[in-house]
Amino acid sequence: YAEYNPEKAKRLLQEIGLKKDKQGWYLRPDGKKLTFTLISKHPAKFDEAELVANQWRDIGINANAQLISGELYGVRVNANLADTAVWYGDISSTDMTFPVFYPNVASGGWGNACWPKWYDKWFGTAKVEKEYLPIPEKVKKLREWYLEVICTADDDKRAQLCEKILQSQAENLWIIGTVGYAPHPVIFNKHLHNYHENRLWIWDVTWASDVDPEQLFFDNANERK
Repeated sequence: YAEYNPEKAKRLLQEIGLKKDKQGWYLRPDGKKLTFTLISKHPAKFDEAELVANQWRDIGINANAQLISGELYGVRVNANLADTAVWYGDISSTDMTFPVFYPNVASGGWGNACWPKWYDKWFGTAKVEKEYLPIPEKVKKLREWYLEVICTADDDKRAQLCEKILQSQAENLWIIGTVGYAPHPVIFNKHLHNYHENRLWIWDVTWASDVDPEQLFFDNANERK
């Protein structure tokens, strides 16, 4: 699914019946301009949001990236008020760390997908006071796998279930990704030793803990005091 193909993107939009206005922007079925706002709370990730917005604008979607505070981001995401929310794919790098809370099939959590609000009612403890649309079987199965993963003590079974969840993401695109396992250069002082050259830099291992920082040392530590 991951390919940069603007012409194909335009064709897909046209195939679902969207028309353009005189300025070249796609219109929704109700005649209003098709507009998306991509929100991000992380300055380091905002460049990616701007890149995506610019690519969407190039094909005729009126998209804009917006950098907002963490407090406002949390309110909008948890209330399902964001058109598109940008977050990095943490807690999903390996079957050793994944999944801790993703995909918790319900709205809530900055790193979770904002599923429809009735999923909260269905899967949560709140009493369902009215009839909601049925949850797709694929989503029910996703929830079942997740609950099995966080309960099983069998490492092999956990890895298999995690693979099923990731395969479901690949097939259904519950979350639209950009790029994974991008290199992240780190500069070490020449006097620093016992570091690992190729390790993970990701929230799953709280960034630098994967290099075992408690074992790092300087060869001239006494001279530096």
